[in-house]
Amino acid sequence: MSRSYDEIMERIHMSEEAHERILSNVIREGGEKEQEKISSFHPPVRYLAAAAVVLVCVITVPVVYHLQNISVAQEDRTTIGTDDNVQIANGIVECVSVEELSEKVGFPVYDLQEEILPFKADTVEYYSYLEELAEIEYTGSDGDYAVYRKEKGTEDCSGDYNEYSLRDVISLNDIQITLKGDDQRYNLAIWTYEGYSYSLYLSEGISENEFQDILNAAVN
Repeated sequence: MSRSYDEIMERIHMSEEAHERILSNVIREGGEKEQEKISSFHPPVRYLAAAAVVLVCVITVPVVYHLQNISVAQEDRTTIGTDDNVQIANGIVECVSVEELSEKVGFPVYDLQEEILPFKADTVEYYSYLEELAEIEYTGSDGDYAVYRKEKGTEDCSGDYNEYSLRDVISLNDIQITLKGDDQRYNLAIWTYEGYSYSLYLSEGISENEFQDILNAAVN
């Protein structure tokens, strides 16, 4: 016996809004005549048509659910976690200090807030990603920000895949540091040292000499 669209949808757990949206998309794409064609198919073909709708639902619902979870977590970071740290999303934890961050990732993390950044950091936030990557975000009152990262291994941990017109390599204490930027200003520094990879991103580009002043403290 063939099953109607409604019978199939009853077996799929989703919100009424998602239910109606998928149905309206099917109607909009195919039109009423296409719906009549589906209804007039022989049973095997009709099953395939219904299965296609189900497949769209199975694929779409988890993606929407995942994106909604991320959105909710970003809007309300205090709903999940403990007094010591906050679980933002799967594998991402906000810590209250660099000491707690170091404990979370299992290796020492250096805090740059005492060093000379190109702006005054009004807020500092500490994040652990999957207990493997440490990230510190520094934000100034004018919207300038810096992102400092450290991770075990030698792979680029910056997460920055932008194309920069400038790419230079400098040496500090026998450590090779790659600088990237545009318009004679550098935004990103990447380096490895003693089994760890590091990166420092600045929202506002600075000169090579200014970057060296910051990195002299960061790599020592």
